[in-house]
Amino acid sequence: MSAQDPGSSRFASTKKVYEVKFYIDGTENTYYESTWRYIRIKNTLTSGYPNIYLEFLIDNDVVITENLYPQKEIKMDIWFANEDNKIVGKPITFQLVILEQAMPLPQKYQYNISDPKDSNKQRLQLFCVPKQGLEVLNFTVNKLWDKPMSVKNMVMDLIDYVGIQSKQIDQRNMNSTVLQQCILPPMSFRNALRYFDTLFGIYTGKLFFNMNYNGTFVMHDLRLPYDDVKPSGGIYTIHKMPMYTKTKQTYEVPAELATKTDVHYVTYDNMETFIKSNDTLIPEGTKQYHIFHPDWDLGCLDIESADSNALKYGVHPDKKDLKIDSSVLEKRIVAFADWMGEETGSGYHTRVVANTINPAYGMNGLHFKLYRKIKPHKLMQIGKPISLKVYAESEKYPDADYSGSYVVTQSIWTFSRDPVESPRDGQDQIRTEADITCVRTSQCGPASN
Repeated sequence: MSAQDPGSSRFASTKKVYEVKFYIDGTENTYYESTWRYIRIKNTLTSGYPNIYLEFLIDNDVVITENLYPQKEIKMDIWFANEDNKIVGKPITFQLVILEQAMPLPQKYQYNISDPKDSNKQRLQLFCVPKQGLEVLNFTVNKLWDKPMSVKNMVMDLIDYVGIQSKQIDQRNMNSTVLQQCILPPMSFRNALRYFDTLFGIYTGKLFFNMNYNGTFVMHDLRLPYDDVKPSGGIYTIHKMPMYTKTKQTYEVPAELATKTDVHYVTYDNMETFIKSNDTLIPEGTKQYHIFHPDWDLGCLDIESADSNALKYGVHPDKKDLKIDSSVLEKRIVAFADWMGEETGSGYHTRVVANTINPAYGMNGLHFKLYRKIKPHKLMQIGKPISLKVYAESEKYPDADYSGSYVVTQSIWTFSRDPVESPRDGQDQIRTEADITCVRTSQCGPASN
């Protein structure tokens, strides 16, 4: 007996999966809880913190009379609910700052003739960011290090200067080159990290930093968490189910894992793949001439190549297959002549790699969506590895195996609520969707079981 794809009803839901609560200046507001229609939480590799979009269906009189403007602080709690519609565990909490607000001002009678909360509902849009992330990454820094210190210690000293309370910093692969002195001009903490990375290279590989949803500052070499778990590990596993199989167990086993844990997810939807090796490496140059000027000579020449650096410092499965057209790339030569005051050695090399390897991390990747009962805590994390398990034989073909580990570069988590006056079964119909983009430098993953 054959088993068919059970995913066609992915949007159907007769149970409340989430509970959303809003607090305005510390006071719970049930009216906003009943009028929200859409929530989007977006994290990207370079955003620094989540960007959150809220949409309400509301009369603008309420906004005016209750003074709901950007000086108000919004707290949003999102709870996961079980099959009995009871909230489970602790909520995901966002302390939000309103960056932008938009709402129509429709034509009205001169005098209110009905309840202003129901008379003329319009779409209120709020564009928000977490308060703690905004404060930390935009903190103004200006420092002088007038004694010899390593780049690593300067960066750690800068983090201490900002006063970050909760942090997860992986110090492996940090640049240990000693600088005799360094002046950091006035700038935001976010730009200061990028300034150090551009001038010296904070890590051997690509720098990643982010203030995550719970206010923890995370920083690491993007390659390290991936190397820790490869070839097939990650903070969660995506099971890409086939359209057809001869055994029900193929569907049932992953579905049970997804139900009982928060580290397994199942998708019956299509996935989009992309391979852009040539587009990425041609601008970088197969051959790179780096001209620098140490204090003991007028000039020196070092020859690097984008493809060899990608192979050395990229995020790879066990098989490093770049899928590039060498006949085109070998004709591309790029010269870098602005390495002023550089010395030879590991410090110089770290800077060169940090400034030329970044594009290579996204040469190959996946884009996919998850629906319905999405457990969000792990799905909102970016810069972390995840694992893909495929079941169709064609997707496990040698030299084109999509299974294995990837690094998450974008996560978009959305809620939408049907604007109905009488919800089915007396419950709100909340639809959820997670939109994930993940990458690795090579295409081919390990052989799947």
